[in-house]
Amino acid sequence: MKNKLLLTFGFLPLLLASCGENPSLSQYVKTLDLFNGREEVRVLQLTDLHWSFETDVEEEINYVNKLVAKADPDFIMVTGDNILFANTKIVNAQIKMFEDLNIPWSMVFGNHDKQGLFDASYWSTALSKAKTR
Repeated sequence: MKNKLLLTFGFLPLLLASCGENPSLSQYVKTLDLFNGREEVRVLQLTDLHWSFETDVEEEINYVNKLVAKADPDFIMVTGDNILFANTKIVNAQIKMFEDLNIPWSMVFGNHDKQGLFDASYWSTALSKAKTR
């Protein structure tokens, strides 16, 4: 046991010396200026939209458009449960709605977003086709 410890700790200085310089945090952080240098940003957070087969998509789009017009956000964050038992047509309609707003947006997924008549990976496919900002 003593030999194993001596062997392990004997190589420790060599390992530490071989690591070189410690990288700075700036090497790991990329700053995106999404808001043209402004210090204040208005974010609209939407959650639990739960679009489904029964959703009146036009009505929902009109509601979100009115909400966005009133809030006048710089960024929209959709925080999960975007759909509930939907199909690809509903997923595509929701993504298109956000794209048509011409406001930077992002989405995270909730537990219901994989429930529907599509493979769970469909979101990745649909979002990769969306316009990037």
